[in-house]
Amino acid sequence: MIGIAITCSLVFCGFMKWLRNDRLLLILVLATAVLAIIGIVGRIPENPRLNTWDGLLGPFAYVGSYALLRHWYKKVFRREPTYQRASWYDHEEGRRLDWYDVTVHVLPMCVGLGVPVIATFILG
Repeated sequence: MIGIAITCSLVFCGFMKWLRNDRLLLILVLATAVLAIIGIVGRIPENPRLNTWDGLLGPFAYVGSYALLRHWYKKVFRREPTYQRASWYDHEEGRRLDWYDVTVHVLPMCVGLGVPVIATFILG
């Protein structure tokens, strides 16, 4: 549950445009990598139910996929990706959103929340 809470907090930070700093993203990748290692080491394979340690893989999956998609987006479009919930127009940046903007923010959320479930399913 802790990993899911951390993942949801990071998703909120991404939606609020607080993850636009490359240095901050690097620090978050390193910190969540440590959490992922703790989750892998602390895993109990004998537990047939949802293993709570698998949830610690989610924050690393979210931050890693968000950082990669953001880097790709900035390289291709030469601007920061933006996201405005329930709207296709960002008033702060004064531009319309496209599907790439939405993908940069929503796909990592799905990856971050899906990786612990898939890991538990595969690893048992």
